[in-house]
Amino acid sequence: MKNSLLLSLVLLMVGCAGIPLSSIYKMMTANPLEFHPDAIAVAIKRPNFLRVNTGDVIMSVSINSETPFLMVEQQYLLAVDNEPRIPAELMENFRSDEELTILKLSPEDARRMTILQQQMKNHLINGGISDDFGFWVKINSGCKNSKTIPESVLLSSFLRLDLQSDFFALYENFDIGKADLSPLKNLSDWDSCLQN
Repeated sequence: MKNSLLLSLVLLMVGCAGIPLSSIYKMMTANPLEFHPDAIAVAIKRPNFLRVNTGDVIMSVSINSETPFLMVEQQYLLAVDNEPRIPAELMENFRSDEELTILKLSPEDARRMTILQQQMKNHLINGGISDDFGFWVKINSGCKNSKTIPESVLLSSFLRLDLQSDFFALYENFDIGKADLSPLKNLSDWDSCLQN
């Protein structure tokens, strides 16, 4: 899999902290052709003074092949699920000052990904290989409900790719209060939720 791009983005953002080795393995071996677009979900566990909105989490799925030549990338702005079914495993070690936001592909984006997966199947028929497929997920931004932000702000992110699997951690308890998130906005520069 060409998910080294994904892994590098995650490592760049979190500085290797809080990424379980099992998650790195899952990301490196995941095949976008096997994703269930209707089941894809990202869960963000965060302090209640932060919010993640529709469009703040981005997913990209791509085909990048030299033989046969084919370069396609689709990006999806995940939408907040207002009626999520929250799995019990995500509620473990949940504190009273934390909240969980589940984001999914919109119906239109799920259809777009399904069409891209058909293109992936055709690519394999035409001599391509599954290593030509890649994907990544990142939190692009968010907003703050408070002007006063503690020095330490822990954020966790989880991903589900199909109906048969549970969520797995992309990273856990990553301190975005102390991290340099460049080229993304650092937490101190996040917009106020009142403006959104």
